[in-house]
Amino acid sequence: MTKKKWFIKPLYWSIIILIIAQALTIVSVWHQQPFLDDHQIYVPTQPDTDIVIWPTPVTDPDTGEIIEPAPDPTSSIGVIVIYFAVVIAIIAIVFAVIPLKALSVVFKCLFTILFAWGVIVLLGIWINIWVAIGLAVVLAVCWFIRPKIWLHDTLMITSMVSIASIFGRFISPWTAMILLILMAVYD
Repeated sequence: MTKKKWFIKPLYWSIIILIIAQALTIVSVWHQQPFLDDHQIYVPTQPDTDIVIWPTPVTDPDTGEIIEPAPDPTSSIGVIVIYFAVVIAIIAIVFAVIPLKALSVVFKCLFTILFAWGVIVLLGIWINIWVAIGLAVVLAVCWFIRPKIWLHDTLMITSMVSIASIFGRFISPWTAMILLILMAVYD
């Protein structure tokens, strides 16, 4: 019985991938605001209030009178329910129309597009967009032709960081908590 080398063990790869994810996130967030300012991209800000677990009404600090009623705590859930209903409908249609043998190719193509998009968004902050597109296409094609676990995980992390950097500013903390709970249940 041979001893596994340290770089083959999944634990070490998991730690390396976690470090890469954290580094990409920190670097992306650090350069995001200057990029938005340089390109005059307006991102709506979230309200300047404390994060609360349950929405509360806005009251006058002196009199205690309600100035603005509390928002409906389920207002964000409607959009999420509609999203998941559409996803389930699309999945049902895909399984009904596409044969199972061809489905793996469809999913591989979707992952390739997602990976390329993630690299474009992340690299587009620092380098010329055409160079970022070229690198994204090369990496996505490399993964499509010869998928390796380390490349898959690195490209997946890059895509997740890119998604978070774009959509993270557009959702409220309440919606983010609901999404994190749903992802935890799913995972």
